[in-house]
Amino acid sequence: MPKPLYNIQKLSNKLLKRLHSSKIYRMNKTLLTLLLSVFSLPILAQNSVWVNEQLQKMTLDEKIGQLFMVAAYSNKDENHYQKIDKLVKDQKIGGLIFFQGTAQKQAELTNRYQKLAQTPLLIAIDGEWGLAMRLKNTTRFPRQLALGAIKNDTLIYKMGVEIGKQCKRMGIHMNLAPVADVNNNLNNPVINDRSFGEDKYNVANKSIAYMEGMRSQNILACAKHFPGHGDTDKDSHKTLPIINHTAQRLNDIELYPFIRLIEANIGAVMTAHLSVPALDNSLLKSTDANSPTTPASVSNPIVNGLLKQQLGFKGLIITDALNMRGVSDFFAAGDLDLKAYLAGNDILLFPGDVPKAINKIKQAVENGFIAIEDLDNRVAKILSAKQFAGLNNYQPIALTNLDKDLNNIEAELLLNELYENAITLVKNNKNILPINNVANTNIACLTIGGKSTNTFKQTLSKYTQLSHFYIEKDAPQAKYDKMLEYLATYNHVIIDVHDMSRYASKNFGFNSKILNFLQCIEELSNTSLALFGSPYSLSKFDGFNTVVVAYEDNEITQSQTAQMIFGALPFKGKLPVSTSYYYNYADGVTTKTNGRLSYGLAESVGINSKAFYKIDSIANQAILIGAAPGCQILIAKKGKVIFEKAYGYHTSTKKRQVKTTDIYDIASITKIAATLPSLMQMHDEGKWSTQTALSNLLPLTQNSNKANLQIGDILTHQARLKSWIPFYTRENFQNIYKTEKSINCNIMVGNNMYMPNNYVDTLFSMILESDLRDKHGYRYSDLGYYLLFKAVENDKQQAFENFVESNFYKPLGMTLTSYKPINKYGLNNIVPSEKDTYFRNQLLHGHVHDMGAAMLGGVSGHAGLFSNANDLAKLMQLYLNDGFYAGKRYFKQGTVNFFASQYSPISRRGLGFDKPETDPDKTSPCSENTPVNVFGHTGFTGTCAWADPDNDLIYIFLSNRVYPTMNNKKLLRENIRTNIQEVIYETLNTYPVKTKTP
Repeated sequence: MPKPLYNIQKLSNKLLKRLHSSKIYRMNKTLLTLLLSVFSLPILAQNSVWVNEQLQKMTLDEKIGQLFMVAAYSNKDENHYQKIDKLVKDQKIGGLIFFQGTAQKQAELTNRYQKLAQTPLLIAIDGEWGLAMRLKNTTRFPRQLALGAIKNDTLIYKMGVEIGKQCKRMGIHMNLAPVADVNNNLNNPVINDRSFGEDKYNVANKSIAYMEGMRSQNILACAKHFPGHGDTDKDSHKTLPIINHTAQRLNDIELYPFIRLIEANIGAVMTAHLSVPALDNSLLKSTDANSPTTPASVSNPIVNGLLKQQLGFKGLIITDALNMRGVSDFFAAGDLDLKAYLAGNDILLFPGDVPKAINKIKQAVENGFIAIEDLDNRVAKILSAKQFAGLNNYQPIALTNLDKDLNNIEAELLLNELYENAITLVKNNKNILPINNVANTNIACLTIGGKSTNTFKQTLSKYTQLSHFYIEKDAPQAKYDKMLEYLATYNHVIIDVHDMSRYASKNFGFNSKILNFLQCIEELSNTSLALFGSPYSLSKFDGFNTVVVAYEDNEITQSQTAQMIFGALPFKGKLPVSTSYYYNYADGVTTKTNGRLSYGLAESVGINSKAFYKIDSIANQAILIGAAPGCQILIAKKGKVIFEKAYGYHTSTKKRQVKTTDIYDIASITKIAATLPSLMQMHDEGKWSTQTALSNLLPLTQNSNKANLQIGDILTHQARLKSWIPFYTRENFQNIYKTEKSINCNIMVGNNMYMPNNYVDTLFSMILESDLRDKHGYRYSDLGYYLLFKAVENDKQQAFENFVESNFYKPLGMTLTSYKPINKYGLNNIVPSEKDTYFRNQLLHGHVHDMGAAMLGGVSGHAGLFSNANDLAKLMQLYLNDGFYAGKRYFKQGTVNFFASQYSPISRRGLGFDKPETDPDKTSPCSENTPVNVFGHTGFTGTCAWADPDNDLIYIFLSNRVYPTMNNKKLLRENIRTNIQEVIYETLNTYPVKTKTP
C-alpha cells in the first residue's frame, strides 16, 4: 500500500487549531480559506460565509446533532412522524435517510421536517436503482449488474443525470450510490446484482459515470461499501463478514474502484461492516484468537488511516446503517456511535439511540477526548455538502404534479435504452439466433414459472406463429416428461424462465426437475434458453449452445428479448461476471438488426407520444358517430412500431372488443398486398415490362379486346377498363346457388351458399366480353386485377392463395394474413363486415365483402385478403426497406421505388400503388401534408395502408365501416383516415431527442 510523504490530515488539524484562535480568522475569513486551500483541505477551501455563519452560531449539542442521519419512513403512522419531529427539534439532527413509502407522502414529510429544522436537513435515500428502490410508483432503473453488461458508459452517466433530477425534484440531496464493490463471489448474498460485476475497471468506470451524472444535478453520490464488500458469502445485515485477503490483493482489486472514485472527487464514501484483518493494524497485532473483531466501519486504521490519510479522501464519510448486526452485535448504542466517530466517520447513519449517542460524543468533547476543532471540521464538511445541494437557499418541495414529473417520458425512454444495451446473447454456438427464416421453422415456446401468458410470448407472436406451452416450476415429474414428448416434435424450442432467485443459496430458483428437463431439451433440439434473472444462474447451464440473459424480469426485458430473438433489435450486452469455465466475463455475441419491425416508444424516433391523444379522440369520435364499430391503428417510424391500438367493438352490439390481433377484410389493399408483390417478383425475373401486352402473361385474353392492354396501363388504371361488373346481379342468379356443397358446386360465397364450379368461367367471360371505354385516361377499375392474379397463377402454375402465402406471408411472418380466413381462424378473431341484405342475405363474417371476389371462392387479385395492422406493417416495411426484410431480399434493389413512383402524367398513381393527389382540384386519398412520395392503398371496407419513404413512416388504419351497411359513408364524409394521417404529420419532429450527452 503506498504511503504518503507526510500526514496532511495532522498538519491541517494543527493549522486549524492555531488559526481558530488567531486574529487572522476573525479579521479575514477569506484569507483563511485561501491559505487552507494550499494544504488541500477542500471542505474548508469550499467554505462560504453561509457555512461559517452556520458553524459559528451552533451550540455544542447542535454541532453534534449534525453528525446524525436518522431513518425516516413515509409509510408509517403519525406516531413515527412525531418521533422524527422530536429528533429534528430537540436533538437538532443533521439529516434524514428515507426508506419505504410514496413520493407524495415523502415530499410532504420532507417539507414538514425541514420547516422544523434550525439548520436545513441533508436528505438522503438509498436509491441504487433510482427512487423505486424505496418509493412506490416511481421509475425503477436496472440493478447495477445489468448495467455492468452495457458497453456504453455514457448511458450510465445519463441514468445518473436522470436519477439526480428525480432526487432534486424530491428534495433529496444525497443518493447512497453507486455500489463500488467488485462482486467476485457468486455466493454473495448481499451485494450480488447490486454491483457492476467482477471486473474492477468496469466497476470503476461505471461508478464514476453514475457519480458524475448525479453530480451534474448537485446530488451528492456516495461510493459504497468501503473497503469492498464483494468477496464474501455473508450478509453484514445479519453478521460480520470477514475478508481474509492480503493487503496487496485488496489494493489491486477491492480498493481499485474507490481509488478511482476518490481521484474523480466523489463526494462521499460509505464504510462497511466488514472485518478486514489485512487493513486493520489492531487486528494484525492481536494474538488472542477470541478477541473482538473490529468492523472496518469503526476501525481507525481503515477509516482514518487508509481512507483519509493514505488515499487522501477529503469528502464526507458515512457509516453503513448502525443497526446492522455486522456492527451492532459488538457495541452498545451510544458506544457504537462514538467509536464510529473516532474511527473517522462524519455521518452516523441509522443510529440506535440518538440522545444517548449525542451524550456519549458530548462527554468525549468535554473530556478533551475529541478536539472541538475536529468536530468543527466534521460539521463544516457536512454544511459544505448542504451548500453544494443548495440548502443555503432552501426552498420547500413543490407538491403539484410531483408524480407526473417523476414518471416522465425521458426516464422511460432511458430505461428502455439501458435494457436494450444490457440484454446479452451469452452463447450462440449454432448461430440459430436471430431467427431469420420463419417460413419453414416449427417453433415452440415454453414458459417455465411466472404467468402462463406474458409479454415475452405476446411479442414473439408478433413475428410468427408459435405453439405456446407453460409449466409450473413445481409441476410433477410426469408433467415434465409429457412436456418433453411434446417439444421433441419441434425443430426450435424457445424457453423463457421466470420467478428466478438472486441467490445461489436458493439455487437461483431452479429445482432438479427443471434442470434435468432443460438438459434433455437441449440435447433433443435447437433450444434457445432465455433467463429472466441473474447471470450467476448460468453456472447451472454449462454446455448449452444458445443462452440469453435478460438480467431482470419485467415487461421491457421480456419485449426486448423477444424482439432480439427475431432480429428486430440487436444483441449488444456483454456478460459482467464469470460463472464457470464455460461462461466468462465479457462473453456475449453481438448481432445486427435484420430489417424486421421492432416495437418501442415514439420518443425513441423523435415523436412526442403525447400528441397521439388526438388520434384517440378522432378514433373514439368516429365510433361514437357510427362511422365504424371499431378499428385498428398502427404507426411505425424508422422500422419501429410506435403506436398500435385497437378501438371499439366488432359490431354495434358491443359484445366483443377489438384486439390488435383481430383480422379485418382489407378490401382493395389486397391489390398491393397480394397481386403487386407477385408481379414485382415476376418483373425481377424478366417476365414482363410495363409495355408487355396482357396476352403474353394470360393467354386466355388472346381473342379478346383485352389482349393488347399493357400491364403498366392496367396497374395505373388507364387501360380503358370498366370500373367493375356487378356479377351478383345477373338475371336469375339466385337459381345458381345451393345451400349444400357438392363436387360440382363447392365454391363457397357465404354461409350455406355454394356456387357451381364452372360459373367461374362465366365471370371471366363477362370480363373478357366487356367493352372498353372509348376515352383514354384514368378510371379506377378492379377488372384488371381479376386478370392479373390469373396471370400470376398461369406463370407460377400454382393457386394464387398458395403462392402468396408461401412466397410472402409465411417468410414475412404475416401469420394473420390470409384468403378465406374462416378456414384458418376462429370467428372470434375475425371482425364482421356487412349485414348483406341484397346478395347473400347474411352477416358477412369470415367471408369476403366484395361480391366478385366472393364468387371466385374468396380469392382474387383485387379483394379477398384479410389481415391485421401488424401484419400489413411488415409488408409495408418490406417496401420501405427496398425489398429487404428479416435477412432476406424479396425484390431487387430499386424495384419498389420503380413501382411506387408516379407512372404517367395521366394520374397520380404508381404501378399498383396509390399516391397523394397533386392536383389541388381533385380529392386526395391522403392528408394535406402528406409528401408526394408516399405510396400505399385504401380499401372499400374502411381501410388504408401508407408508406412514406421520406420520413421512413408507415400508417395503417383498418375498420369495418361497412357495418351494418356499405351505404354508411360517415368514415368518408368525416375524413377519419386522413384526419388521423394529418395528426401523424403534425407530430413529426416534435420531441427533442438528445443526440449528444454533455
